[in-house]
Amino acid sequence: MKTVLIVETDPGMQRFLRRMLSKHCQVFIEEAGEGIDEEGVDQQPDVVLLDDPERCTEIRQRWPNILIMVISSEADEKRIVHALDLGADGYMVKPLGDGEFGARVRALLRRVPDAGNRSRAQEPEFLESKDRYLRLNKTGQQAYISGQQVSFTPTEFALTWQLLLHSEKVLSHQTLLKAVWGPEYGSEADYIRVYMRQIRCKIERDPSRPCYILTEPGVGYVFRVPSW
Repeated sequence: MKTVLIVETDPGMQRFLRRMLSKHCQVFIEEAGEGIDEEGVDQQPDVVLLDDPERCTEIRQRWPNILIMVISSEADEKRIVHALDLGADGYMVKPLGDGEFGARVRALLRRVPDAGNRSRAQEPEFLESKDRYLRLNKTGQQAYISGQQVSFTPTEFALTWQLLLHSEKVLSHQTLLKAVWGPEYGSEADYIRVYMRQIRCKIERDPSRPCYILTEPGVGYVFRVPSW
């Protein structure tokens, strides 16, 4: 059973989240002011639901490969972008409707590696750019640039995988959102912009003048091997 850690200060929201999730996964709750050392959370959780985006960095440092969803009452676009910059994989605004929340969390849980999930069984286990500059190992979620391993968050890896899998093909914002976050997404173009900036900082020799991940204005992005 998949494991979710809830880092939430509001007792009412804690109860809501536990009620919504307990049928689908094992739930642990961190009380306000406590470190992430709750009894039973001695192993890496699959997903963290977090009310304070400033703790994304702390959590990402402890568990680099987990999925983090920020749940906040602040809907300001700058706040959302800031949370994504800090390492969040998604952002939801309170108050939460049962239907929307359930759909978003199920989409997040589907991204957790599962040996029984055959939905992507036809995809290869490795991808490599034509010039061998970039190589991705799907099984280990590992990325290599010119043979040197680089650290990707789960979302950075998933987006890069989609771009390399469909190399030379322009992928729209909506296509990328649905492929990585799930069918419940499609209008959160800010997510894509933030993550492409982060990925370029790890892939490109000069992130301000990208050669591999190119923007198709008003449409989306494409991965192309440059002809130097």
